[in-house]
Amino acid sequence: MSTRPERTGTPSSEAEPGGTPSTTTEQNGTPSTTTGSGDTPSTMPEPGGTPSSEAGPGGSRAGGVAVRDRGVDVLRVWAMGGVVVGHWLVTGFVVGPDGLRNASPLSAMPLFAPVSWVLQTLGLFFFAGGFAAARSRLSATQGDQGVQRDQGVRREPEKQREHQTQRERRTWGERRTWGGGSGGLGRTGRGVLGLVGGWGVVLGAGVVAGVPGGTLRTVGLVVVSPLWFLGPYLVLRACSGFLVRWVGRYGVLVAVPAVVVVVGTDLGWVPGGVAVVAGWVVPWVLGIAVAGGVGSRWGGVWMVVGGGVVLGLLVTVGGYPVSAVGVPGDGRSNLAPPSLVAVALGVAQIGVFLALRKPGRTGAAWARRAVREVNRVGVPVYLWHQSVLLGAVAVFAGRGGLVGVPDGRGWVFERVAWLPVLGVGLAAVAGVRWRTTRWGRIS
Repeated sequence: MSTRPERTGTPSSEAEPGGTPSTTTEQNGTPSTTTGSGDTPSTMPEPGGTPSSEAGPGGSRAGGVAVRDRGVDVLRVWAMGGVVVGHWLVTGFVVGPDGLRNASPLSAMPLFAPVSWVLQTLGLFFFAGGFAAARSRLSATQGDQGVQRDQGVRREPEKQREHQTQRERRTWGERRTWGGGSGGLGRTGRGVLGLVGGWGVVLGAGVVAGVPGGTLRTVGLVVVSPLWFLGPYLVLRACSGFLVRWVGRYGVLVAVPAVVVVVGTDLGWVPGGVAVVAGWVVPWVLGIAVAGGVGSRWGGVWMVVGGGVVLGLLVTVGGYPVSAVGVPGDGRSNLAPPSLVAVALGVAQIGVFLALRKPGRTGAAWARRAVREVNRVGVPVYLWHQSVLLGAVAVFAGRGGLVGVPDGRGWVFERVAWLPVLGVGLAAVAGVRWRTTRWGRIS
């Protein structure tokens, strides 16, 4: 579903400090030279090791070489930041008769519930995942030499052999991966095992030391709370092959059955567990469609309007909770399982991205490098961010904003003041985990 770029423009050269040049393509379809930091080619693999694409409007693959879509890279970082900051802001702790337990500030301050519409960014995560899965499959299945001939681009023999070698490596990475992304499942699995194994030792030591059972249960739930997301994510990655084919044939209508399933679970006609995957099919399919060239700024505007209207009707007339995340004590949650509110919110957020998207804009070199580094440590950031919060609670338990009833604005200001400290701790943990295990990025 890629479009053929025009043969306009002249080769250009773009370099970043500390890198060596590698062949990529400008948005107008002409070859250029770029570099990545640390002597890494700019045609970097998507999270999981398969290449992604940066294309002009309509998702073209210029020159047959898959290059990164920096807008989607930035979106993935935004989504990751929303999840991390959102968890840090809504995870409060109070000391009860049985030890430490969770307490959400949204229980006492429901007026802050609309803030969760900005910080609940899982729909953007799945959108970026569908986009990356589609682009990696396109780059592995389309013949680069044929594309080069069609565009009239001629390569020197040495460059042609090097390009063919890179293509073979990408194809091999695609073949040996479950659901796309070379080694992505293995890296994620090792990350999960490291998290669960490490905290298993800590909790076991707590049992021996006589730590109250309530504290151990709370710690265990907070540690594993991010893991529910990985199940539907990996299922959709495994299904990306036929989803890409179906979207290519039927477009975004492929997501309609998933919406019907979510409606059925909201009405109680279908078991709620079915919607755990179905609720995220919509943003995943939209990601595949945008990777194939569907989507415009005006289309994004209509998605914002449509998603916003549906979201407003559901929370004002439909009886759905206003909060986009679960609140202890509420009889209903928009995330467990994903409800129509989660679907509508995801559509609106994706619409904002499409409306603001500028495919030809690359940004400053330092900004690209920062985005690339955050994507590189995506798995440890996602898995360990709640562990960093627990570590801060253990070390600074007596300080305000960490342990205490979250029932006023004072607590909110204190918790916000802790965010830079938690961010530094997470950066240190993620950097150490990536260097010691080489975990991959979340695609």
